[in-house]
Amino acid sequence: MFDNLAVLKFLFDTVELGKKWPEQKELTEKFLENVKQIFGLDEVLMKEVSPNRESLEPSEEYVINTGKVYIDNRLSSYSAFPELINLYNSGYKSVAIFPITADNKPVGILKMLSKSEERFSQDILDALSLGVYIFSHQIISRSERERARSLAKYFDASFEAIVPQALVETSGKIVKANKSMLNLFSKSSLEFVGRSISEFFNIDGNMLASLGRGITAEVNAPNGRVFFVSVNMVNNRLMHVTFLDITEKKELAERLNVISNSSLEFIFELDKDTKVVWLSENAEKVLPQAGLMLGQKLINLVNEKDKLNAQLQKDSFTDKFTLNLGNNTSNEVKLSLIATEKGYLGLISDNKLERYVQGLSSNFNELLQNTSDMIIVTNELGYIKEVNKSVEQLLGYKLDDLAGKDISLLYGNEGKDSIRKAIEIARGEGVARSIFANLISRTGEEVPAYQTISRIIDERGNISG
Repeated sequence: MFDNLAVLKFLFDTVELGKKWPEQKELTEKFLENVKQIFGLDEVLMKEVSPNRESLEPSEEYVINTGKVYIDNRLSSYSAFPELINLYNSGYKSVAIFPITADNKPVGILKMLSKSEERFSQDILDALSLGVYIFSHQIISRSERERARSLAKYFDASFEAIVPQALVETSGKIVKANKSMLNLFSKSSLEFVGRSISEFFNIDGNMLASLGRGITAEVNAPNGRVFFVSVNMVNNRLMHVTFLDITEKKELAERLNVISNSSLEFIFELDKDTKVVWLSENAEKVLPQAGLMLGQKLINLVNEKDKLNAQLQKDSFTDKFTLNLGNNTSNEVKLSLIATEKGYLGLISDNKLERYVQGLSSNFNELLQNTSDMIIVTNELGYIKEVNKSVEQLLGYKLDDLAGKDISLLYGNEGKDSIRKAIEIARGEGVARSIFANLISRTGEEVPAYQTISRIIDERGNISG
């Protein structure tokens, strides 16, 4: 019979270890060492159990699935599990395998080995079972504490990132937001925390909670920006939400879509050896023999080879070249290239046509500047290209203030939808009916105005603004 004093010492030491060693690693090492010394065992091992129970041996699976201790006091070549036969072949005669659980949750496996037969008597098992029970709860408490620490470190590091992020309850209430999120809406933490996420994006707590791990959704903010949102559940009530601004990417996609249907310019791709590997579908609308470029090196297609070689040393460039596509056909083109991971992405436009369009534009601009009406010229997406002198006189803006900005900037909240709808109608039908809307001057004053929106068509029938 095992000495009762030894049992009491073992249990007392187990409790004291929990007080003395706050970290899980040190606590585990000391507990295993204590078990080995007090019970005179040859080896004591512990294995953590992952949620998917990877790398468990059959005997360990049995212990986890049944929740019972497995004992074999006479290891032999006939033992029930293959790994126990391996232990016998390594010189061990007795084994006890304990499940470590807390709140019915498997945490690990404790395996005790002896080179003596009949080493694990009932009184030893009783003492060990009670000690393992105490130890398992100590492990669980430290595991939860270290998980909380890891989460805190993760959020502290993550919240330093430039991407807007927030901790949001499943109810939609904002618990915490990083500086990027606060700066996005020009809010202080006090103004932001405690409010509903739906006040800032067109999504609520239930919709966020429904997003699975790795799934993103597209959401809009009242300031007109567009975001991809992704969610990681911290627990069943709290979510870590990340917002990635994709506004410029969407605008670029729209512009590329416009270009790919244009008869003025086309997109192409080169590999790192400057061989043409792809052309947009509209390439032969711009240059009738553009298809002959495929598979050829760009350097072999231009007359100005030295100039192209010099330009290719840059990350990006725009320059004029003479492009030869065979049959004694040459084309004056404007070539733009930008370096990518795979090679280059390029844009080619017919330079003769561009000069013609520029001439038309010059005459058009001269006409615009001599009228007393305010005239604003945008591209086909509604981004401002030109304004006349009347805009400067009546609204206080110069072209430098507005160039490249969305025309809706000049309208109040009620007018933004009206101008957007009018541009869509003009793009499709030519002329939109006149609308009445207040323009916003540089000083913030409202300027009432009747407006007519018309599209501009170039000589090839493409919308240029």
